[in-house]
Amino acid sequence: MNFLWLGIFISFAYLLYQYIPLAISAGSLKYHNYEQFIYPGKISGVLVGTLLLAGLLGTLLDCIPSLNLKAKIIMFLFWLLGSCLILYSYVYIFDTRNGIGLGVLIFSLASMFFLTKIFSSLLNISHLKIALKNGLFALSLMGFIGWFGWQQFQLNPGWSSMIDDTKVAVQIEKYPNWQNPRVFGYPPSSLGKVVAGNTYERFSWATAGVTIFIPENPLGVGILSKPFGVLLNAKFPNSGNYILSSHSAWVELTLAFGIPALIFTLGALLVILVLSATANGPFKYFPTIFSLAIIALYTVGELSSQHSIEILYFCIALLGACLFPSVGKSLENQKVFRAH
Repeated sequence: MNFLWLGIFISFAYLLYQYIPLAISAGSLKYHNYEQFIYPGKISGVLVGTLLLAGLLGTLLDCIPSLNLKAKIIMFLFWLLGSCLILYSYVYIFDTRNGIGLGVLIFSLASMFFLTKIFSSLLNISHLKIALKNGLFALSLMGFIGWFGWQQFQLNPGWSSMIDDTKVAVQIEKYPNWQNPRVFGYPPSSLGKVVAGNTYERFSWATAGVTIFIPENPLGVGILSKPFGVLLNAKFPNSGNYILSSHSAWVELTLAFGIPALIFTLGALLVILVLSATANGPFKYFPTIFSLAIIALYTVGELSSQHSIEILYFCIALLGACLFPSVGKSLENQKVFRAH
């Protein structure tokens, strides 16, 4: 597991190596010429970065109780350095709102877990020291992600109008602009301004996929590569043939192979979540955090073909394997019980 995270970390270290001289020459921390980087475009960086962000945190929480002091410090520094590198890349290199949003989600869920443990520990005076440790870690997580989130909020104006833009985007019957924004333009929001293009496209196309194309094709169209674009161009000939994806992998997967594909694939992650809640093996926090991160990541990310799908199924297999020790232990306990 640590070798996997180390490999991803090295790729982001190389990304930083590419970015630094370009940012210096441009005289700005914000440098977004993606084609010059190892990750060409936002979504590939967000995909691998979010996996590393969730993987490092889950592995840290699972491993650190059983390590000696020196190993704990090394593990903590690895988590801190890797998380800072990912979040810095999200803000200043990729300028990605969904990346920062996913980071906020991951760290918030972990913070809520520790806050819950604090309240349960306060019921027992002897656990007060544990409660203080959990509280400090929870506050550190919230402050850590809060700082990067604030930096992204200041740099990207799309955050301030996101709620209003989303309300307009989901009204696909009232605003048919989503069929071809290049021709129809973008509709106005309640704020009196034109909606942010990336927010409008992301939510309107996903809404169209869920409310129009999935009901019309419940078993999918059998094409994994850009099925939304195929269906859109067939139903609305004036769409311009340039819209390819709904920007949501779960929508794309359902359009490709139907509702059964969604049930089995997303269902596998949900089963892992349920099993991890009662896991007795060495991995408990990692499967929970990692599976939640994947579900959210593939909800908001254009990750529906090629390496993205391969990574999805690899991660499902990895998470399932992490639960094997607890399943084996449970079966062993059942045999012992039956023997007695």
